[in-house]
Amino acid sequence: MLGSMAALYKSLLPIILQISLSFASKLNAPKVLLPYYSTVATNFTLEASDGCFTWRSTRPEVATVQIIPLHHGKECSNKAVVTAISTQPNKLTSIILAEEQETGQMLRCDVIVDRIHSITVETTTRELYLEDSPESFEIKALDDELNTFSSLEGEEFDWTLVNDPESDVPAATILR
Repeated sequence: MLGSMAALYKSLLPIILQISLSFASKLNAPKVLLPYYSTVATNFTLEASDGCFTWRSTRPEVATVQIIPLHHGKECSNKAVVTAISTQPNKLTSIILAEEQETGQMLRCDVIVDRIHSITVETTTRELYLEDSPESFEIKALDDELNTFSSLEGEEFDWTLVNDPESDVPAATILR
C-alpha cells in the first residue's frame, strides 16, 4: 500500500509542478534597456501578472523603482515605474526585484542603462500626400550593439522640415 502511494505521488508530482508553475506571476519584461540620464530621466512601467509586490533596485544609483499603488496606503502593487538615473554615458546595470507579499515569490528584471547610438524613424510609407490621413511616426533608438531601447518616455526630440531640393515648394507650407 505504501509503495503504491509513493508511486502515485511520484507520477503526480510533475503534473502538480506544471500546474503550480502555470499560476506563477511573471513580469511584462525580463530585461529593460533604458537611455542614461543626459537631460531627462527615462521611465518604463514594469507589471507583474498577478499578486501584490514590494519592489527594490539593487543599484539605485543606476535605476530606481517606484510602486504605482493599487490601493491607497498599501505598500505593495503589481505595477512599478523604473527610472534610469545614471548620468554615466557607459553601460551600467541594475536588477529590479519584486517580492510577492503572500507567497514570497521573487521576480527579477535586469535593467541596462546605456547611451543611444542611433535613432531611426519608422513610418508606414516614406511618401506623404496632401489628401492622406495623418501619418504616425515611431522613434526607435538603438545602442551600439543594435539592441532596441525599451522606452524613450521623457526624451524630447526637435523636429524640423527639410525642403526637397527637387521642389520649389517650401516644406513648411505643406507639412506641419
